[in-house]
Amino acid sequence: MTKSLLAPKDRLPQRSTASRSANGSAHQSGYMKRLQARRDHAALKNNVIFGLTIGWVLTLMGAFKTFILLEGGLAPVLFLAGLLFLTTVLIAPSLMVYPHGVMKTIATFIGTNLFKAVLAVIYFVTILPAGLLYQTKNNHVPFYSWAEKCPCSIEGWADKVASDERGKATEYSLQGWLQPLSVVIYFARNSQMLFLPCLIVLLMLGMIGIFVQSSALAPFIYTLF
Repeated sequence: MTKSLLAPKDRLPQRSTASRSANGSAHQSGYMKRLQARRDHAALKNNVIFGLTIGWVLTLMGAFKTFILLEGGLAPVLFLAGLLFLTTVLIAPSLMVYPHGVMKTIATFIGTNLFKAVLAVIYFVTILPAGLLYQTKNNHVPFYSWAEKCPCSIEGWADKVASDERGKATEYSLQGWLQPLSVVIYFARNSQMLFLPCLIVLLMLGMIGIFVQSSALAPFIYTLF
C-alpha cells in the first residue's frame, strides 16, 4: 500500500516540470509568431511603398513624354511599365519583393564598393593636399627624432595652460539653431579654415552613403546627373 501511495508522488514533479517546459515553449512559439507577423507586415509595407513610388514615377514620366512631348520609342514602354507596377501593387503586393530585392542588391553594391572608391578619391584630392599645405604653411612637422637630447622647440614638451572660459563664451553660449557655427569657430580659432570645406564634403558623402545603403530607391539619384 505504501509503495502504491509513493509512486504517484515521485512522478508528480516530473509532470509539473514537463508542463512548465511545455507552457514555456508554447509561450515562446507564440512570441516568435507575433514577431514574424510584425516583420512580414513591415516587409509588405516596404514593398508597397517601393512599388507605388516606382509605378507613379514611371507612369508620370512615360505619360509626359508620350502624350505631351509626343515622343516614341522608350516613352510608351515606361508608361506601360509604370501601369504594370501600380496594378501589381494593388492586386498582388507580395510580388514586389522580387524587384525590390534586385534594387536593394544594386544599392548595396553602390554603397559598399562604389562609395569606397569615391571616398578614396575625395581623400587624396581634398584632405591630403590640404594637410600638406597646412604643414608647409605652419612649418609643422608631425614626427620628431633626435640622437642625444630632444629639441627645445617642440610643442608637445612645452607647458600648456588651457582654459574653458573661452569655450563657454563662444560655443556653449550659442542658441540651438546656431550650434553648427561652433564648428566654424573651432576651425577659425585654430587657423584651420582650409579643412572646413573638406569636412563639409565628407559629411555630405557620408549622408549620401547612408541613404544609398538603406534605400532601394537610391540608385535613381544617378539619373539626375
